Formats: sequence, structure tokens, C-alpha cells
Amino acid sequence: LHGVEYIVGAARELRDHSDIVFELVGEGQNYEKAQRLAQENNLSNVHFLPRIFRPSELASRYGTADVCLGHFGTGRVAERVIPQKIAISLAMGLPVLTRDSPAVREVFSPGQNIMVCQAGDAVSLAAALLALKTDAALRQSIAREGHRFYWERLCPGAIGREAKEHLLALCQGR
Repeated sequence: LHGVEYIVGAARELRDHSDIVFELVGEGQNYEKAQRLAQENNLSNVHFLPRIFRPSELASRYGTADVCLGHFGTGRVAERVIPQKIAISLAMGLPVLTRDSPAVREVFSPGQNIMVCQAGDAVSLAAALLALKTDAALRQSIAREGHRFYWERLCPGAIGREAKEHLLALCQGR
């Protein structure tokens, strides 16, 4: 789902940019594969961090990021989901870069409140990261609009209001 092999591939593409560092948190099912790829490519710009359990630690880690990555996998599930880490990143006012998919386009406006790249494509991911790095106005706009979008549509209160509206419409339709 996360496509860590594409993230490590993007790190390989960006290895000459010493100010771009990738932090991979947790030890998911592709942890060993990602570590092996980073070691085989001698990547010093990929750091592997243990899973974070406490919300305060997670918030602190997110707070050090310039951009948060969503998922980049190519499987059928990856086309249909939006990971929770995307909402967390938006809630914290951080710009998010994730794979383009029907699910992402159903909820977000790519280029306005989220940045997207091609699924399963390390070069596309690297190019999108460079665009965010070099265009501060774009990065800040994506962060600002994503944060606004979170509070309007994704926070628990907004989801509750929308659910209430749907339920009322269903009840009135009887």
C-alpha cells in the first residue's frame, strides 16, 4: 500500500540533494526490503525510525517535517483508500504528497489542497518533491489549503455534520 520501494527509489533519485531526507517510521511488511534497497544503493538520506505509539511523539515527529508522504503503491487497494496519515498531516498544516488515484480525486483537488504524483513511479515522486522544495509558494499554498480542507471536510465535527445531513435526507425520503 505505502509503496516504500518507490519512496526509497525517490531517495536514490534525490541523493545529491543533501537537504532532502526521508524518514520512514515503523516496521511494516516491507521494512526489510526497504532497508535492503537503501543499503544496496548506499543511501544516507533515508532514515528508518521505530514505530511511534504515543500521540505526543507522533505529533512531535510530524512537526519536524517539511512535507508528509502518503502512499504510492500500485495495488487495487491503493487505488481505493486514503490513509489516515494524510488526514493527520493536513490537520497539522503540512503539505501532503501522495499517489494520484480515483479515491484521492474524489476527495481532494490535486495541486490545490494536496500534491500528487504517478503511482509506483519513483521518478515522478522525486520530481514532485523537487517541485515542492523549489516552489515555496506552492508548498505553502498546498499546506494552507489542505489544512483548511481538513477543518471543513475531514475533522470529526465536519464528518459528523455530513453524516447527520445524509441521515436526515434518508429519513425525509421515506
